[in-house]
Amino acid sequence: MITYVNGTQIQVSEIYKAFILGFSDYIIKVDLAETSFVTRFFGPEGNDVKLCHVALADGEPIGLVMGGIREWDGLKTLRCGALCIAPEFRGTDVARTLMDLHWKDGVDHHCQRLSLEVIKGNDRAIRFYEKNGYFPAYDIKYYKIKAENLEAKPVEDFIRLKEVDFKTLGAHRKKQSDIHIHWQSELEYYKESTTDRHFEIQLGDRLAGCLSLSRAGKINYLWIEPKDRNRGLGKKALQETAKVMNLEAMNIAFTNNGSLEGFLRALHFEKDKIEQFEMFNGLIKKGACQ
Repeated sequence: MITYVNGTQIQVSEIYKAFILGFSDYIIKVDLAETSFVTRFFGPEGNDVKLCHVALADGEPIGLVMGGIREWDGLKTLRCGALCIAPEFRGTDVARTLMDLHWKDGVDHHCQRLSLEVIKGNDRAIRFYEKNGYFPAYDIKYYKIKAENLEAKPVEDFIRLKEVDFKTLGAHRKKQSDIHIHWQSELEYYKESTTDRHFEIQLGDRLAGCLSLSRAGKINYLWIEPKDRNRGLGKKALQETAKVMNLEAMNIAFTNNGSLEGFLRALHFEKDKIEQFEMFNGLIKKGACQ
């Protein structure tokens, strides 16, 4: 017998069991300890136990949907942080029932949009999401480089990196409100981090851009003022922060930005084979997800 419970009705360890079982044969190997799972998925990933639902077969977890709500792109958005089903229960109504519960959470919380990410090539999942009203809105690409390969060229003007706090970085990001940044690189994702570092890129006596990186070298945010592009400022800033933070490598994920992708390719960043779709569901209608 299959039953469904809210995340508040069971132990987090049972949510973790459903997660590990559901991703046991995933395209990317999932090897995550329970403590790391809790820290990440109920931390920066933004999931809420109250927005999680677990499918149980004879009392044992066999399926999971996780959700988290944020104001994103100016819309109250419910993101699916994970949807996974034990292999032997796929093709049944379990996934559909969990997705219906997730959708109801969006309605009950007056959301304006649903979102999720799915790996390109996972055609079965993509078809399932499309049947449930989702559509591919953005491509997410991943690039990386060893810090030692960031050879700096002379910059025509003097630049200086000034370390700033998160509030200062956030104020700059909010000025670029028309630019879409995916969930895992948006401000909310790393605002609680105590190890990420943020910098203003100053050219002479004025601000020319901003840069934020994690301790592991993830580029959260990189912005160069349009009038200051193509002068080597971005590359120089990356090289200098690599030295300041003693980074061995850098990586970045971003959505549909030809200018940024051209910049990364020119710097010889290596593109990962894995790409994702960022999918949305729900036009604004009476304040509820569709």
